[in-house]
Amino acid sequence: MDPLVYNAAVSGDIGILVQNKDKLVIQVTPTKNSVLHLACQSGKTECVRQILSMHKSLLRKKNSNKDSAFHMAARNGYYDVAMALMECALGMECAVVKFVKKMLRRKNLNKLEPPEFLHANNVGETPLYIAAEMGFENLVAMILKKCSSPPYSGSYGRTALHGAIISNSEDNDGNTCLHIAAYRGLTYVADVLIVQCPDCWEMDNSRGENILHIAVKHQQASFVSHILREHKAISNILITEKDIDGNTPLHLMADFNCLVPELSTMVDKNALDSESLTPLDIVNDGDSSQIGLVKAEPLGVDAHLSLPNAISIFRDKIRKKKDQSTEHEKEKLRRTADAIMIVATLITTVTFTAAFTMPGGYYLSSDKNPGTAILSRKTSFQVFIISDALALLCSVMAIFVNFYGMLYGSERTLRSSTRVAVICTAGAIVGMLIAFGTGTYVVLAESPALAIATLFFSFLGIAYVFEMFPLLHYWEDFVTFFSRLWVSLAGSLTDVGPQVHSLEQRCSKLF
Repeated sequence: MDPLVYNAAVSGDIGILVQNKDKLVIQVTPTKNSVLHLACQSGKTECVRQILSMHKSLLRKKNSNKDSAFHMAARNGYYDVAMALMECALGMECAVVKFVKKMLRRKNLNKLEPPEFLHANNVGETPLYIAAEMGFENLVAMILKKCSSPPYSGSYGRTALHGAIISNSEDNDGNTCLHIAAYRGLTYVADVLIVQCPDCWEMDNSRGENILHIAVKHQQASFVSHILREHKAISNILITEKDIDGNTPLHLMADFNCLVPELSTMVDKNALDSESLTPLDIVNDGDSSQIGLVKAEPLGVDAHLSLPNAISIFRDKIRKKKDQSTEHEKEKLRRTADAIMIVATLITTVTFTAAFTMPGGYYLSSDKNPGTAILSRKTSFQVFIISDALALLCSVMAIFVNFYGMLYGSERTLRSSTRVAVICTAGAIVGMLIAFGTGTYVVLAESPALAIATLFFSFLGIAYVFEMFPLLHYWEDFVTFFSRLWVSLAGSLTDVGPQVHSLEQRCSKLF
């Protein structure tokens, strides 16, 4: 496309477009966007009107994704642009076609057939679907007002009303919009759907799951409680339905740690899943690594535990699992801290030793400056010393932070100290690699090719460190920790007598 025409379409410069009127039709971008596409994408309403007045045929043009100009307007929520396109499309009908359609639409003269540009693009999305999914209510209303039966398909078998979550049409997985509302815990949407489409709750997805199955699997306990409380007529049926695995919502409640006490007064206590387990069996099988997967004889109604008691036990087991999960997380953090401690200690040892085994050696006692480094005036040697010192500092900091985290660490403290230790250790590794590269470079000055190769591999290692460790991601923890440490230590210098805090009390404030 001519850059002048492109910029005019994007900026809405009508004058330039009028000057190039004769070639607007053939002007397209590499992705086949016309000037009308560009004007719609930029929201230039007057520019769109002017282009349509010159070349109405552009209204039917599609880009390489099969998007019409209306797709662009719908995707960006430009109501005025969409209205201009719609008015032009409806005005293009010839007098004969208008007359015929008018006779066929005696009962609804205000609604017209959908214009051609409301078709789906190459991913199956129509402008109506895009507008609904993006939440542009005025655009949706305008399309529905102007067209009696606009195309409403979307991607993955969804409809425009899936996008707005107001339909009982199924997607490719058999999920209706009521299923989606259950997945997201949208109780108010579910209420509207059930009132407007009283039978929509009967539809199951491809796994035989109703809305309570979906809500329990995604831990939407408040949604389940709301349905049981506000829609009792249908809830008695929903709670007894089984999915393709034979699970009722209560079976899944035990499996997915979603506690809904209201179910205790309503469920079938003898309902069996495909493994011949009742809900009580699943609750009592809490010691299994995979709850609900160990086959057992059903306890039945006469079991020692009533369902309310089982619910109480289930609640306790959820808390116990959370405690076990917390302890497991702390143990995992401790193992990570141990690994960091070993690496940091090794780096400290190596960098400390390197500081006293200078590349190039020292001047002898008979020389002018006995005991000083021979290469001390070379820039690469100076970089070696600085990077070695940096690596030593970072490794010592990592050891200190790790020591503090393991000594005084709650889970939160241990996690924060580990994150800080990670950035310190990564910094130490980077410093060590720089020291290695510059140290070998200074002693291989007479062999440039070998020296450069050594530097290259050193910086390749540095690049790998930055790729593996997102240092900037941890930088906030790093700054926060050491700024609080400084404030804490400075404050301890002003505390006297009984006001003195213990080290543990002061350090506990670091995180």
